[in-house]
Amino acid sequence: MIMAKKICWTVEMAEKQIEKWERIKSIIQRSDIQSCDDEYTKIYKLYLKYTSVSEVAKILSDEGVRIPSPTGGRKISSNDISDIIRTRDIPDKELQNLVRSIFTNAKKFINSIYN
Repeated sequence: MIMAKKICWTVEMAEKQIEKWERIKSIIQRSDIQSCDDEYTKIYKLYLKYTSVSEVAKILSDEGVRIPSPTGGRKISSNDISDIIRTRDIPDKELQNLVRSIFTNAKKFINSIYN
């Protein structure tokens, strides 16, 4: 018989979790009110808001954002959004780290369900 691990919470552990969530909350709030001059930052903010690369790609395509291509420009795709989140750095490192964490964990979760 396999026994589940027992987790004993302490006040200190709870306080650390509260601090972590407060920090995440402040990043989200700051993201909502700050304007963004950088296209990559906009992508990170949209992903934080919608947590969907396809939704972000749709929004940007509807706004007329195009990716350079040999034939001129093409619509931005969800693969482009994924690539940007994985590889492009933005000035706001806290936002960058939060979005990358959400993105990575979402992919792990989806892969665990469907693979």
